[in-house]
Amino acid sequence: LDFEALRVGKISVVAPIYALKVPVIVAPESYFLSEQLSFLQGALIVTLVAGIFFVSLKSLHVLRRVRLEKGVILAAFATIGMGLTSFLFGVGARHTSPLLINWFTSTFITLVMIGYLFYSRQWKALRKDWRKRKALIISVSILDNLAWVAFSFSTMTIPIAIQ
Repeated sequence: LDFEALRVGKISVVAPIYALKVPVIVAPESYFLSEQLSFLQGALIVTLVAGIFFVSLKSLHVLRRVRLEKGVILAAFATIGMGLTSFLFGVGARHTSPLLINWFTSTFITLVMIGYLFYSRQWKALRKDWRKRKALIISVSILDNLAWVAFSFSTMTIPIAIQ
């Protein structure tokens, strides 16, 4: 949904919606984990979201005629999905271990993607992309997994929403 929203809509419209990921994380964190942000943390989050929103505006007159542009609905669903994913990674890391939650998630996604590749018969395209972009695929995979492991470890010591 994230990439499809960026493909369909303009980045100046889609990116501010992604800033709402933090409030999406705060809601279940407050309800299920009873974690509360301090006033300063909340104020900084509101400032961040408002700042990203205002940077994307050409002028404040645009707010008078608000209309739904392409990609907004997809971006909203992507934001909810990304926020819930971050929340679940944090909870999983706290209840098991940061490495286990990352291993489990990677294994699950791999199995789902293998099933999809069998179903859609796109093995040839995968092989072609692998040959053309092997270094890029490997480096992005390593960096992405390192980022999720680091995120999971950080949720052990500070609120998930602060990440």
